[in-house]
Amino acid sequence: MGQYTSFIKDFPARCRELLETYPEERLRRGLPDRSVTTMLCVASAVLTIPRERLQQNKLRNGTDVSHPERQKFEQASAVFDADQNALLTQSRYWSVLQAGVQFKVQARPTEFNVAAYGSFPEDYQTWEFFRVLRNALAHGNIYTGFDPKRITNLTFGSNPTDKRAKAQGLELSDYELITLEVDALSAFLHVWLDFLTELPLPEAMQNTGQAAD
Repeated sequence: MGQYTSFIKDFPARCRELLETYPEERLRRGLPDRSVTTMLCVASAVLTIPRERLQQNKLRNGTDVSHPERQKFEQASAVFDADQNALLTQSRYWSVLQAGVQFKVQARPTEFNVAAYGSFPEDYQTWEFFRVLRNALAHGNIYTGFDPKRITNLTFGSNPTDKRAKAQGLELSDYELITLEVDALSAFLHVWLDFLTELPLPEAMQNTGQAAD
């Protein structure tokens, strides 16, 4: 087990290695395909580290409850904000998403499986896309498609933000659903991991402990 030189820098690179090698290694050993499960495990982690530390968080009353170190890492936070505040359709992720992503809003699903069929609102921002995926992963609001033999797409669900609900005339109990083809999710994660690897993090943020493989 190799030591981390810089956890927040090394972690995305090692997650990329898992995405690229672990599923193939299982197949070579004659084990069941777990490529989608690997992607979900990686996504659960890399949509949190270091995003939760850099993003701006405000309560409904406007109180800023962002991580106290956000202001300390001004350069990284500025790059992060520019990435997350971009319109999704103009973001670095759209070229790998557009052919394999759908969106819709509906009442909270009660059926075993659902899927989205539609386009994102024109003003939909990148952070909103990340928010739905992150919340769906955190709360288990993931639907695995209708093919009984293999997973070809995944649908992530989360309640809308107050701002989005007001703008679109939605109920806060409604669900935003994002359906991603498996290949689109994989490509998206690779682009996000590239971004994290290039993020200008100062040494104080990089050296975060003695974690190992």
